Amino acid sequence: MTFPMMRRVMATAAAPYPGYLISYGSRGDQVRQIQQCLNNISNSYPQIGRLAEDGAFGNATRNAVVAFQRAFGLTADGIAGPATWNGIMQECQASGGGGAGPAYPGWLISMGATGDAVRQMQRYLNILANTYPSIPRLSEDGIFGNATRNAVAAFQQQFGLSADGIIGPNTWNAIVQAVNSGSGGPGQGPGSGPGSGGGQGPGSSPGSGGGQGPGSGPGSGGGTNPGTGNVSADEADVLNLINRQRANSGLQPLAIDPQVQNAARLKAKDMADNHYFDHNSPTYGSPFDMLKSFGVSYRTAGENIAANSSNTGAVTSWMNSSGHRANILNGNYNYTGIGVASDVQYGKKYVQMFIGK
Repeated sequence: MTFPMMRRVMATAAAPYPGYLISYGSRGDQVRQIQQCLNNISNSYPQIGRLAEDGAFGNATRNAVVAFQRAFGLTADGIAGPATWNGIMQECQASGGGGAGPAYPGWLISMGATGDAVRQMQRYLNILANTYPSIPRLSEDGIFGNATRNAVAAFQQQFGLSADGIIGPNTWNAIVQAVNSGSGGPGQGPGSGPGSGGGQGPGSSPGSGGGQGPGSGPGSGGGTNPGTGNVSADEADVLNLINRQRANSGLQPLAIDPQVQNAARLKAKDMADNHYFDHNSPTYGSPFDMLKSFGVSYRTAGENIAANSSNTGAVTSWMNSSGHRANILNGNYNYTGIGVASDVQYGKKYVQMFIGK
């Protein structure tokens, strides 16, 4: 069975914990909200199962909560305490179940603007800055000055928008969508797996085995995958699928970067060996920490991760998520690294790291 999984940056506006344990026998709106969110999350985690959204916490809801807790490494007691509540609400929102986010206010937000709309954008840009170091962090003071303009322009450049530093409807909606559905989802990190020779490029699937040193031979060149050199069959397949998507959008193919490839492999293996699923590795830190530790220089960077039973399933899951799709179809990326590691629970774990030079 296929269990596509993708990690995204979580939005901060998830419903707050109500302050009491929700468990077997509970009834009311909080139970219904849990049921609604679990149904949304089950689209990516089918082991959770579907629930009647009746506001009654019975055996079915308890079993679904247990399945969620197991999937996310929480204590599987079937009780929604603060950790489980927050986990469900955040994953629900990241999966698109937390609402569409604040609506565009109807006017251009630019230098000199003040108020709640500015503060909301500053907060969202700070969330995205956790994943995209090119976006500077801001004071959430509700004042649109030079720092905010620069952060907006950095976001626009990262996401292929006109970098004018002004928040119109397209930029507003892109920022909200990036936070709520995951451009943060794609995280970032240096690659260091076996080099493919030739060009270098951001990678995105989990490593398929122990880390290997950077390859020294030239890449295979030609076709849609320049610089594929020393990669496994799974890694080459994922790269081919990714570059096919880019070609369909009129973009140049990504080339394997030896150092980024090594990092992606190590990250994928680390996720499989240590049974976690996150952009932040307990071993290597954030994707950016990895890139730095492996000596990777870049202008912009990103990461996608997935857990799936097939290469096609992993790439399809990414393409069905706006944030992950944005990484794959980002014209600012030209190099990648891909790691694919065997996983006892989901079949394979994937890491693709992207860089632009």
